[in-house]
Amino acid sequence: MIGTLFYVLLVACVVAALLRHPAPILCASIFLMPMTQAMPSPIGVVSVPINLMLVGLAFVPPRSRARIGEPRRLPLRTPIMILVLMMLLGLVIRMIGEARGQLYVTSFLQAVHSTWYLVLAWVVYALVFRQLSRAPQSLIRRMVVICQVSCAAEGVVAIVDQLRGAERATGYLQEVNSAGAYYSSTVAFFLAYTLFAGMRGRVAYIAAMLLGLAGVVNSISRGAMVSTAVSCALVLAVFFTATRKRTGTKVLVVVAALVIAVNASLLIPQRTIDRVLLTFGGTVPQGEEETKIDDSSHQRLLFWKAGWQLFTEWPLGYGTDTFPQLNEGITGYRKAAHNVYVSTLVEFGAQGCLALLALVIAVFVYLRNTYVQAETDEKRSLALGLMGWWAAHATAHFFISAFFDVLIYGQFWMLLACLACMESKPSAVGSVETQVA
Repeated sequence: MIGTLFYVLLVACVVAALLRHPAPILCASIFLMPMTQAMPSPIGVVSVPINLMLVGLAFVPPRSRARIGEPRRLPLRTPIMILVLMMLLGLVIRMIGEARGQLYVTSFLQAVHSTWYLVLAWVVYALVFRQLSRAPQSLIRRMVVICQVSCAAEGVVAIVDQLRGAERATGYLQEVNSAGAYYSSTVAFFLAYTLFAGMRGRVAYIAAMLLGLAGVVNSISRGAMVSTAVSCALVLAVFFTATRKRTGTKVLVVVAALVIAVNASLLIPQRTIDRVLLTFGGTVPQGEEETKIDDSSHQRLLFWKAGWQLFTEWPLGYGTDTFPQLNEGITGYRKAAHNVYVSTLVEFGAQGCLALLALVIAVFVYLRNTYVQAETDEKRSLALGLMGWWAAHATAHFFISAFFDVLIYGQFWMLLACLACMESKPSAVGSVETQVA
């Protein structure tokens, strides 16, 4: 029922955008992105929620003021295009394999569909940037706030899942490990805003951060736990080393960290501790049905070893959507690698993995440079929050294979477009920037 209501809202925003202004579809897209999986598709492919978003973003021309000076250029376009080319090369390799008589479980049409799905988030990124590059700052700020509400809402859904008796919380994202990755990114995202907020806003951001943390804990995803720790550590490290003044906030962070460390055993649920210990050979809790080392951890080690073996045998890659089939020939399991870097290495070869790592590094460099150069807390907090989001995403995907899933990180790229179009300096009073979209 809720998914249907969201779908009706999305359709209404697409229609409103086509008739009047791009603002409705921009705001709806960034709010509803994680929820699209729970929405209906009443008339097939045409009515798929993400396709409706693309229609609204692509066919509504920008209708805002013209900017003074040189037009903005899409940030990170070069590493993105290189990675896209490597993905297309993977499709070509797959096509060559079929021409040579190699049999594949999945069809070539499915491989083409998979390739489109891999690049979908960047298409959304480019379309949103196209709209925002000429938009007033008020619309950009509105989108950031709406995204924050959406992230917090996912945390609320995770708590509702737990209260209903779900074994592992997924929110609207369905798959637990992907949901855990999303929740971990929101924790680091809201931590950055907490560091820069005033006292009243700080309470709201701490509450939102705790909602994301509840999602991580209730998902019981070990990858999400690791990525939460890594991303929050990165946010704090950048804040302490690259931020002038704010001594009071830094002291409060140190005190809070000490309090959490001392009381960690009381704050972390026992079932979370049991699951972590089980990964390293701990004893099985009373009443649990898991083996001495749970199957998922054991299988992932097998898959990663198989992936490395496949890579050493053919470093140029086997083509799109081939890992599960190749994995079955070695391990007996027709499953994904549960590690995006391993699957990229096998399917797209060394060149594809290098392109992926180059993009990961380029995003970090861009966000850090933006953070250092920004002259407003508004832009600093968004840049630092996205740095934490990206760190959580890049870390979590050592353990899952959803790195390119637009539902998981589509909001990240839309916020990156917001960051790229956000003014670095405080706007003058009475400036045209304050016009309502």
